[in-house]
Amino acid sequence: ERRRDIPLLVEHLLAKYAAELGERGVAPEALDRLVGHDWPGNVRELENVVQRAMVMATTGVILPEHLPIGPVSAAASVAIDATLEEIIERKLIECVRGLREHASANLYDLMIGLVEKPLLRAVLRETGGNQVRAAQILGINRNTLRKKLTEHGIDPDTVEP
Repeated sequence: ERRRDIPLLVEHLLAKYAAELGERGVAPEALDRLVGHDWPGNVRELENVVQRAMVMATTGVILPEHLPIGPVSAAASVAIDATLEEIIERKLIECVRGLREHASANLYDLMIGLVEKPLLRAVLRETGGNQVRAAQILGINRNTLRKKLTEHGIDPDTVEP
C-alpha cells in the first residue's frame, strides 16, 4: 500500500546483504517493477525477492529478469511522483494505442465519458452528496450536474463520503 517506501526498503535491503552477497545496484526498470508489485507477503516477500535477485545479478546490477515476480502492474508504469496529468496522459496513450485498428469517430466523447464519471463521483464524495456544492466546485449549473449524473447512472444518495 505504501509504494513510495519501496525504493527506500530496497536500498536498505541491498545494504543489509551487501557484505554477504556483494554490492548491487538496481536498474530503474527493475525498481519500477518492484514498486509496481502488490507484495501480498509484505516486507518479508520483498526481502526474499531482493535477496534472490542479488544472487542472480552477477553483473552487479539487478535487472527486471532477476526478479521472480509477475508483470508490472499499472501503478508501476507511472513514476512514483507523477502528476495527475502525467498519469492520465499515460493511460490515454495506452487506450488510444489500443484503438488504432478501430476507426472510431467518437473517441473524444468516449474519453470524456470515462473521465467524467469518476470526476463526478469524486466531487460528490467530497461534498457529501451535496449537488449544489458539487456543481459549484465543478463550475457547472446544478441542472447540468443532475443531467450528467443521470447519464452516468450515478445516484448521489448512494455516493459514500
